[in-house]
Amino acid sequence: MAKDSVQSFKDKLTGGSIGVVVGIILTVVLLLLFPTLSSRLQPGASEQVVTIDVNELERKIEAASDLTVTKVRYAGFEVANNEKSLATPLGNLTLPFTANSTLIAYKGTIGLGFDVKDVKVVVDEDSKTITVTLPPVRILYDDFDNAATQSYKITNSVFNPVDFELSNSFIQHAKEVEEDLVMKDASTLQEARDNAQAVIAGIIGSWDLAADYTVVFK
Repeated sequence: MAKDSVQSFKDKLTGGSIGVVVGIILTVVLLLLFPTLSSRLQPGASEQVVTIDVNELERKIEAASDLTVTKVRYAGFEVANNEKSLATPLGNLTLPFTANSTLIAYKGTIGLGFDVKDVKVVVDEDSKTITVTLPPVRILYDDFDNAATQSYKITNSVFNPVDFELSNSFIQHAKEVEEDLVMKDASTLQEARDNAQAVIAGIIGSWDLAADYTVVFK
């Protein structure tokens, strides 16, 4: 009877040891396949501790850079003057009856926003807050529509019959005028900032890991 008891104890010990070994092997395999489990599980806890990867979040924002741009369409008028002059020792002398004036109507689109690479993201795990700092709004592009430009003669001298041609200097001047107006319009700049914030908040909100975080903009 004593031998049977000893043998039974040995069988139980052997079976238990095998179970422990198998359990250890399975644990090691799981940790190797899913390394994030070891960092996301608190010791002695069964609930996951979710943390935000700032670099990954910034990459998501950068990928949607086109969505953060606010387009401002403009239309303007400029008068282009042309006249003949004669160089004299006293300076250039405008020749009479040679003045031409042309009214130029033009259109274009300005893109307002900021370089998403300048957006700063800070995550506070204690307060579950994501703070997004945006740089000042600036002009990203100015698309002057050459095809939409129209010219109307105001005066046309028979002594100087010149047809208006769209020059680079005129386009540059028109762009500078419109860009200056846009950057001085506080409501337009605020609208561009609000639009960008809405897009970024949507990007963060669509990320499951950020569901429990509050987004704050600066």
